[in-house]
Amino acid sequence: FQERLGHEIIYSYYRDPIFKKFANIDDYKPYEYGNNIIFKQKFYQKDSDLGMAYFGHQISLALHKHELNGLDQTKLPFQPLIIQCREISLGYGIYVGYKWMKKSDGKGFALDAFTGINIGASKWTALYNENILYDNYFQEIKMDSSLLSFNLGIMIGFSTKNMK
Repeated sequence: FQERLGHEIIYSYYRDPIFKKFANIDDYKPYEYGNNIIFKQKFYQKDSDLGMAYFGHQISLALHKHELNGLDQTKLPFQPLIIQCREISLGYGIYVGYKWMKKSDGKGFALDAFTGINIGASKWTALYNENILYDNYFQEIKMDSSLLSFNLGIMIGFSTKNMK
């Protein structure tokens, strides 16, 4: 049973827009960046020459900042200003999948396909003094406090020999 338990840690850096400098984004147009980390635990079924089915669960944490460039109109001449919100999301999900391998001994390239469902909560915090005008700029991107998402994914990887 011990050899049928798998763990994954997935870290990603999120940035939108990807290739544009934040300083070059038009005034009052929101942009976003942040970090995501996912902890997965997989319970593999008996393997065959092609691979093995599995089910599992995951915990995810996301820390994102939403910003927009603006002008501080309380000073003359107007000064550049960055208006920020912080989003913290925590989620739990379950999924099923299948891992195909070239060899059943666990060595070599692997293809992993999965689908699942996640539920979570998100908390927004404004990092500016109360300002209804700033709130309106972020209104379109603010999400509800609870999140429901469906996942469908394919991962390509390399598996090494099991350590005993």
